Amino acid sequence: MSEDFDKLKAIGAQKIYEKTHIARANIELILNKSFDKLPKVQFRGFIAILERDYKVNLQDVLAEFEAHTAKDEEIVQYIKIDTKEYGKFDKKLVLSALFITLIVGYFIISSLTHTTTDTTTVELNNSEIDTAKANLERNETAVTEVNSSDSNATVENNTSITTPSPLVAAKTIKLEIIPTKNLWMTYTDMQDFKQTQVTIRENFDLNASKNYLLEMGHGLLKIDLGSEVKEYNEKKKKYFKFENGSLSEITRDEFKALNKGKN
Repeated sequence: MSEDFDKLKAIGAQKIYEKTHIARANIELILNKSFDKLPKVQFRGFIAILERDYKVNLQDVLAEFEAHTAKDEEIVQYIKIDTKEYGKFDKKLVLSALFITLIVGYFIISSLTHTTTDTTTVELNNSEIDTAKANLERNETAVTEVNSSDSNATVENNTSITTPSPLVAAKTIKLEIIPTKNLWMTYTDMQDFKQTQVTIRENFDLNASKNYLLEMGHGLLKIDLGSEVKEYNEKKKKYFKFENGSLSEITRDEFKALNKGKN
């Protein structure tokens, strides 16, 4: 165990949290070396923050973490099947199976042909028409956008059931954080106000069906919303509200007010 790591343990999780803003629970996991409970990306990010803020060298702890997690990433050796042993087939057996398949297929096709040659007239009664209309109404409520050309379409009335106009599928909504450099961020679920802190280097997806409060360590990033990509280029902290699929930038005071006074 390094002297620098002992120094952090002596400082304690509470004071480290107050200085680095890393969640206290995560700090305690690091100090206790609970490697199984921390993802690689988060652990490396936390180590980088601790080294930066306390001017310490924790590479031995990082190496210990890497060695521990490497055990869980060993690739299972699969038994290779020697295809040469299975490449030699009995030609007579193959031809016999093919012949049987052709005969069975002939009888199936013949039975289907006889069934379809007898033409019958199918009449819709009132209950069937009502059922069809109810299904159409359910389908219409499930679609959020309708092709604009449908508003000018002419409906022709005849004895058959009218075919509904084609519908356009709803836009895909997403919430993907794209950092241009290492980014510390906190996202808070606005339903239960559960707060999660992460340090990311690559694209990070959030569940766009939920509402979030976002706090970014810097503003050098892009946010992909599916229908558009918003780009920011500021070094200062950024605060956002993502609600009902819409993203808006807010101030620090607005963030604290929405986050029950917490920053």
